[in-house]
Amino acid sequence: MIRIKLNRGTAERPDLLQIQSAELQSKAQEAQNLQTLSDRWRGLVVLLKLPEAWISVDPREIPMGLDDPMARADSACESAAQNPVPTTRLKRAQAQAQAALRSAESAKEGMKPRLYLQGELAGNDIDTAQRSNTFGKTFELENPAWNVSLNLSMPLGNHAAEATARNAAAQMLQAEAIQDQEQSNLKLFWLNSCADLKRTQASYRLLKEAFENQRQRVELEEQRFRLGRSTTQFVIQAQDEKAGAEANLIGAEISRRVAAWNVIQLHESYRTRVEDLAKVGSP
Repeated sequence: MIRIKLNRGTAERPDLLQIQSAELQSKAQEAQNLQTLSDRWRGLVVLLKLPEAWISVDPREIPMGLDDPMARADSACESAAQNPVPTTRLKRAQAQAQAALRSAESAKEGMKPRLYLQGELAGNDIDTAQRSNTFGKTFELENPAWNVSLNLSMPLGNHAAEATARNAAAQMLQAEAIQDQEQSNLKLFWLNSCADLKRTQASYRLLKEAFENQRQRVELEEQRFRLGRSTTQFVIQAQDEKAGAEANLIGAEISRRVAAWNVIQLHESYRTRVEDLAKVGSP
């Protein structure tokens, strides 16, 4: 349109140069973005050990689709408010606390007096030929010999056992403190993650509305330009601000998806989610 206006004498050459400069900058930025996308694609092919022939594939032609984890994450936040799912760190802390408790109880029991009854049974017979007859008579209670004793074991001045018991008690208290801390961290992490999810969703809705406004503004500005009621500067400015709004919207989309996956990671394993996606994508 600028060239047409320039030929008609209704536009000046600086206007054409401004448009051409903006076009060249856009092409340079597009080439840089394509390079970044190609680097990511080649990295995936190499790291995932995909066929090497795929390296030459244009990543812009690869069909891609994203699922929507928002409903799943919202449901996880609602269920976690009543019954938070323990994390691996919490489970490990609970197991360590249980083990420390048993060690402390065992060490404490070792310092207590022990009273036990001991009994012996023997065969009162002499067999010079072989032992089988003697053992047999013993089990048959023929000529039995009994020996019963009551024993009391009391540790006196056992400093090593006392030190072991104290050390086990200290480790138990430490393990219980770690368990309580992990329990608090779990609750706090759930609260923060769900709050971050709500914030990113609200931000995404606002930026989506802002982008829609900028899109309409560009259309109206171009219509005004065709009617000769606007300048190239206003059109370029509107297009730039639309691109900025679109970039902000994409960033908000990424943030809310990351927040959703953080919640899903707390609620269930990635293996379960990947298996579900594999079942959906299978023929």
